[in-house]
Amino acid sequence: MLESRFRIRRHPDQQILPGSCGIPTVSACMIVKNEAAFLEGCLSSLQGHVDEIVVVDTGSDDETIDIIRRFDCTLIRQKWRDDFSFARNTSIENASGDWILYIDADERLSCSEGVALKRLLPGPEAVASRVKFQPRSNMTCYGEMRLFRRDPRIRFQESMHETIIPSLERVCDEDGLSISQQYDVSILHLGYEADLSHKHDRNIPLLYAAIDANPARVYLRFHLGFTLRELGRREEAARQLQEGMRLAALDGVSARVRIEGTMCAQIRAEIELAAGRPQAALKVVTAGISLFDGNLALRWLEARCRVALKQFQQALALMDPIAKIDGNTFFDDMVAYEKSLFQEDAHGLIAAARFHLGDYAGASDSYRTALDYAPESIELIAKKALCDARVARLDIGQEP
Repeated sequence: MLESRFRIRRHPDQQILPGSCGIPTVSACMIVKNEAAFLEGCLSSLQGHVDEIVVVDTGSDDETIDIIRRFDCTLIRQKWRDDFSFARNTSIENASGDWILYIDADERLSCSEGVALKRLLPGPEAVASRVKFQPRSNMTCYGEMRLFRRDPRIRFQESMHETIIPSLERVCDEDGLSISQQYDVSILHLGYEADLSHKHDRNIPLLYAAIDANPARVYLRFHLGFTLRELGRREEAARQLQEGMRLAALDGVSARVRIEGTMCAQIRAEIELAAGRPQAALKVVTAGISLFDGNLALRWLEARCRVALKQFQQALALMDPIAKIDGNTFFDDMVAYEKSLFQEDAHGLIAAARFHLGDYAGASDSYRTALDYAPESIELIAKKALCDARVARLDIGQEP
């Protein structure tokens, strides 16, 4: 069922040629189900940036449809088939812009200095572009592929964690085009701010089915391992994460896949640390770093392991460069991090190492810095008070 309130006036097959005076058009494409809490904010953020909004609804029974009808959207109502790619492809097959922006209801679009998105599109040499993507408001940004040309060869694949990248790579090879980066365009994702526990049980069978269809895809192993860990099924989680690390270490895999392998290592190391096995955790971290040594979260985990193993100087050496990073401005085009990694987590770990080395004044200073970022942390407040007490006893000549 399709409801259309407006369409782009240019004929769908008309192209903007290099050097022409026309401005390319953009279709925003999304799939939704029961997104009344988020949808209006997303649609509002698109105003003035796109020429068309195509929404595939897969069975909403809240106010989602009413919200869609208040905006100029093309609405397609389609039964859910347990296949994200099918729904995504339906949306782009009903679009008529020169470029496709794919976005979700719980995301918000913004562009630097208020410039319209359609004036920031790549040139004729590019088939797609990464934009700056923030997975949560408390995380740093990374580059994610969200803009691509409308082309029948470009379609999503995979039923879960759908991806457009394989088809984009084929078009690049066939047409000699490239992937560009437009980091003046930003998307903020809000959905992970909510409690996700209700989704874990739903995701388990979908993830196992997706792995059966594509057993070599590392990100599926990461997501399944993470979900199993959250459900308390740690042994199952460890097996999936270990397999993800093994796949990421194979010859010829992409840099993206190796980074996904480090994500598997991160969760698996956290499982070992939670079980009180820092030596095993350190072994996992070392294997993860061998996949991609630029993962700063693994470096922080290595420092945690060193503290647990009483290797305090090594921990301080690892944490010093991380603590100097400004989490509010940091950007890595491949990896996003919790901002706390550079803030209360970094300075709290430095404080712990200094405390165990007997530098109580230095530890107190580091806890004070950590509290600047997390002023309501009872744990940090108590630890700083203990450091201050040790400093006071030293000042009057008593053993701590």
